[in-house]
Amino acid sequence: ENEHNVVCPYVQSIPYQVEPALEAAGKSIRMLKPPIRMQNGAVDLLRSLKGVFKPFGIGHRQLRRAVEKAWEAQQRFDEQLRQRGREVLAGLKPGQRATVVISRPYNGCDPGVCLDLPGKLRKLGVLPIPMDFLDLRDEAPSGDRVMGGMYWKYGQRILRAAQPVIRALAKADA
Repeated sequence: ENEHNVVCPYVQSIPYQVEPALEAAGKSIRMLKPPIRMQNGAVDLLRSLKGVFKPFGIGHRQLRRAVEKAWEAQQRFDEQLRQRGREVLAGLKPGQRATVVISRPYNGCDPGVCLDLPGKLRKLGVLPIPMDFLDLRDEAPSGDRVMGGMYWKYGQRILRAAQPVIRALAKADA
């Protein structure tokens, strides 16, 4: 896992972009903007959300159960991605062309944002594999200057995802 991280500046700024955009469109809403922290898992998430839901009559026990269920669902989803990745990689035939799409999921897997890169790769006979299919839990941060300077968790994940791809390429060239 990452040694340090900060939430993506773009993601942090979204509520502050949405409010004026809605106001400019003549809409007014009360925007909830809690600082969400998840460095220590569900415990930090629960602490972050605790004060936000109190005015809505949602107690600590109900919120804790919701956070635990959400955390468990996310863990199951992540494991299903890794399992699918293992299946895809194991099913590659000799000589079959594949590439790992190294990106944030909301960029690389959105056909509008990425101009349907996965579809274009498939038309070229290349199997696109989302980087989230890779099991990176044992992929240690490289410790180099680039990784050390990467403050953003997903940026660190992108750099870690590049490591097994580089090793696979080196092995293929050997």
